[in-house]
Amino acid sequence: MTVSALLKAKHIGVKSFRTHLSRLVRDQEPYVITDRGHPQDFVIPYDDMVEFIEILEELSNPELLKQIAEGRKDYQKGGWIPVSRLWKKLDSR
Repeated sequence: MTVSALLKAKHIGVKSFRTHLSRLVRDQEPYVITDRGHPQDFVIPYDDMVEFIEILEELSNPELLKQIAEGRKDYQKGGWIPVSRLWKKLDSR
């Protein structure tokens, strides 16, 4: 799930959410739960939450952040190859 998808999440009133809870959970969509029109809670599918937690854990790893920064520098310098060429190179070994 992308940040833009989260920002575009459907808003639903708390009473309507309670009434339609089982259907909304099956929909696997993010929802902003409102009370009298004011956002109160946010509901996202379980798999998306697990993915967010994994990303947060990765971002707390200084070594990984260093590798990402180095990769971005290499990319800006043109030090990259398309993935399709990389797979071909690896397959030929």
